[in-house]
Amino acid sequence: MKKKKWLVVLLATIMFLLTACGSKEKEIASIGYQNSIPGRDIRYIFYYEKGTDKIVKQESITTFSYQAFGVASKEEAKELLDPLSKDYENLKGVTETVEYEKDYFREKITVDYLKINLKQLKDDERFEIEEENADYFSLAKSTKGFRNENSGFVEVRDGHFKDFQP
Repeated sequence: MKKKKWLVVLLATIMFLLTACGSKEKEIASIGYQNSIPGRDIRYIFYYEKGTDKIVKQESITTFSYQAFGVASKEEAKELLDPLSKDYENLKGVTETVEYEKDYFREKITVDYLKINLKQLKDDERFEIEEENADYFSLAKSTKGFRNENSGFVEVRDGHFKDFQP
């Protein structure tokens, strides 16, 4: 009988330790910034580990009417943007898509900071990386420019962005 009690206590202890020490999924929060005027809408969304300064993913969504972009048609926009889109194909952890609609286009760039090659991004002029030895991207540093009242960007919480106005 004593063996059974010890076995039950031992199993209960093991279960407790496994539960307590098990991998806990980190909670991800987001914050967005938007700069929108008729014909142009720019959104940046930063996903970060809640309670930390560490960004895990960033999205940039830019929408332009063809007129505001300075072209007359979808075809002219494609001529300009398609070659630039090809440049993103070789960047690990970076995806870029462009959707062409009748009167506007929308470009979405996603950077997965858990998959990127940091050295490759440091060598790419499209990405501004300040700290040479950083091992993560700082939310505070990355959003500093957006928080400046003269930036034209407004903070957006819970995904409540204004709709695009062509």
